Amino acid sequence: MRIHHVALVCGSEENADRFYGDLLGFEKTRSFLVPADLAGGLFGYEDRIQTLTYLKDDMCFEIFVVNGTHASSPLSHVALAVENKREFLKKCERFQIRIVAVSKGEKTVTMIQDFDGNLFEIKEIA
Repeated sequence: MRIHHVALVCGSEENADRFYGDLLGFEKTRSFLVPADLAGGLFGYEDRIQTLTYLKDDMCFEIFVVNGTHASSPLSHVALAVENKREFLKKCERFQIRIVAVSKGEKTVTMIQDFDGNLFEIKEIA
């Protein structure tokens, strides 16, 4: 079994392109509208939802663009493993991405937050 995709909400396509495309290096491969009847039946949302698909390697993010919306739960997050954590966090700083680092014994747990409040735990590939 493997995860097929992770679906998150962003407030604009520009925010999604900057974070998933420019920062993380994913390719936007699809843009489509979820029809209102399907959005209502699945999510209780009463309008069409613009949806963007970003792919890289075996990972897929499906982003629902809902203007003015931000992430809802402070506990929900996605963990990403990067080749070089220090270099990746420097890149995040250049993009003015919020970085939170908390010591856990001899280790540090690091989270970044996209432009819409979605949280990502950053780990280094061992």
